[in-house]
Amino acid sequence: MKNEKKTKGNEMILLESVGTYLDTTNGMTYPAYINNEPDLENGHPVNDIEEDRVNEVVASIKDVNGNAIGAVADVSDSSQVKKIFDSTLDAFGTVDVLVNNAGGQFPALTEYINDKGWNAVINNNLNGTFYMIREMGNAFFIPQKQGIIINIIADIHRGFPGMVHTGAARA
Repeated sequence: MKNEKKTKGNEMILLESVGTYLDTTNGMTYPAYINNEPDLENGHPVNDIEEDRVNEVVASIKDVNGNAIGAVADVSDSSQVKKIFDSTLDAFGTVDVLVNNAGGQFPALTEYINDKGWNAVINNNLNGTFYMIREMGNAFFIPQKQGIIINIIADIHRGFPGMVHTGAARA
């Protein structure tokens, strides 16, 4: 079904950070579900910085007769983000929903966070989200004149001690 757009209300999801019902730790997310059932009709472009996780998720989607491709890329590098969208465009032709769910942080008191640690979190959680949104807009949403972006952030409703860097990145 390469380059065919679904028109019956199903969405193709681009996941910035991978995960499935098999693994919901470390900032992971679930594959697309429609009406509480796994969405097997549409494509699932899967991305993560770790190849093993990408391969595991792609395999788990294909194991249930789903359609998936994988890309190993660092979302904090805009040139790598562009490659995610290029391969997605080649494989599926369209994307209707972007779920930004990549996250990376570590607990530390503010006085102990050095520049390298601060920049790693800001580059992943803030810049990576921006790069994904920009490339999604340029590759899909602007030409399609429609699209949905879902940004998953940290659960900070009761405070997030020791996480000033992630709070700043997701403010």
